[in-house]
Amino acid sequence: MNLFLEILRATAYLASIVRSVMYAIWWWKEYKQNG
Repeated sequence: MNLFLEILRATAYLASIVRSVMYAIWWWKEYKQNG
């Protein structure tokens, strides 16, 4: 059960990083179009 929680935590951490990167790329595209 502890291992499962560790995997879940790692997955959530990676998901947050991926989401941040995707948001940054989207923001950059919008910025380039508007600018």
